[in-house]
Amino acid sequence: MTQLSGMVRLGRREVIRPNSPTLEEPRHTHTLQPPPLSQAVTVPLPAPIRITVRVQDHAFLIPVPQTQAAQRYYQACGLLPRLSLQKEGALFSPHDLLLTVLHSNEEVMAEVCSWDLPPLPERYKKACQSLATGEHRLVLRLCEVQDGTPSVCVSGLSLPPAVLTPVLRALKLQASLTQLRLSGNRLSDDLMPELVSAATTMPKFRLLDVSANRITGEGLKKAALALEGRSQPAFPCLEELVLSVNPLGDSVSEALSCLLLACPLLATLSLQACGLTARFLQQHRLLLERALTSSGHLRSVCLSHNSLGSTGFELVLKTLPLRCLTHLYLSAVRSGPADPPLTSRLAALLAQQEECALTHLSLAGNGLTDSDLSTLTRCLAVCPSLVSLDVSGNPAVTSAGLEALLTALRDDLRTLNLLNLQGSQVCGPWDTVTLDSLPSCVRDLQLCSQRLNKLDRKVLQESWVAQGGGVLSRFAKCLLRAAPSL
Repeated sequence: MTQLSGMVRLGRREVIRPNSPTLEEPRHTHTLQPPPLSQAVTVPLPAPIRITVRVQDHAFLIPVPQTQAAQRYYQACGLLPRLSLQKEGALFSPHDLLLTVLHSNEEVMAEVCSWDLPPLPERYKKACQSLATGEHRLVLRLCEVQDGTPSVCVSGLSLPPAVLTPVLRALKLQASLTQLRLSGNRLSDDLMPELVSAATTMPKFRLLDVSANRITGEGLKKAALALEGRSQPAFPCLEELVLSVNPLGDSVSEALSCLLLACPLLATLSLQACGLTARFLQQHRLLLERALTSSGHLRSVCLSHNSLGSTGFELVLKTLPLRCLTHLYLSAVRSGPADPPLTSRLAALLAQQEECALTHLSLAGNGLTDSDLSTLTRCLAVCPSLVSLDVSGNPAVTSAGLEALLTALRDDLRTLNLLNLQGSQVCGPWDTVTLDSLPSCVRDLQLCSQRLNKLDRKVLQESWVAQGGGVLSRFAKCLLRAAPSL
């Protein structure tokens, strides 16, 4: 058959194209043309389903498969879990497509198999990314240096909450951590729940120092609220809690009691300079007393530099467990010159105790006089365990007060390991009895007075050195230490 001009052979069919060149199609060759855009067929994607995933105490609404439950949990809690999902007790295989086994708005349970815990610097970086905050160069360096150590210290940096939040999240589940020191930052009230959330994940946590962090009573209330609903103590190993130099105020008694009850092994509590007055102990005093005495482990309490006054001083002694307390620091708690003497109340209350375990007592800066020190000598008889007495910063105390103490010690055949009389008016001349009995009655004597002249110090040093003691004397300061007993 003769092929005419303008015809193209396509198998057995012929298509006439005007002005087309003469071409012969190869027998087994086919040219594929993409369909026009107007004719492109769009395959409809299945609508995403939403499921509720419950991870421990948190429930998340997850659009499947765009977002994973583990990532949602990390965003909310700062921990990245490895999860296994189950529905009505049946486990899902990791290879199951959730779209094929679940319907929209169903709830599944997620069991935490393990936690993703890279080194501390990596966790800090991931926490910063999750919170969309920049990395703090010094904090990152501290994380690198302290990774894997039992103590983490991020103190004295005045860090704001935005910088501290990723630090707390990075420290979660730090199994080896026993001490966390965050003093001198700006933790403030809003970050207290985050701090509690982090601290409750540390199984060996023993010391928490959040002093000077602008925490008020409201912050302590938020921390107590974060502990509600727990059947077990939140801090089973915590032994020392430092809340000093925070403006807590008087309305903190109930929240503080809640925190103390969550620390069954607490041995040391520091509330120095927290803006407390006698009202602090008048509100919920019985609740606070139960929290302080229930465990029987409390050994040291510091309430110095709070304007408690004589009423607050008496309430402190009635509230604290003196039968087991060994260290009591009540420096500068006098509210003013009109306050009645503190030592008379102390002697009266100690006399009522069946047993007193105090070994260290500080009454510095309370306006004590020689008469107060004479009253204080009565405490020695009812508190035989006392070995350290700090009455520094009381300028009305003179050599007469020292003589009264030495006489009581000689009569009871007692020895003090430390007697701090710095900031008093103790000076010479010294009598022979005083010079001879000082090293045997006091192992460590600290004197500092403008009235302590060069001759007084020289006589005291010669007598002390002659009995084998050590002396450090500079200007008006004179520190004397007796020779160690053999």
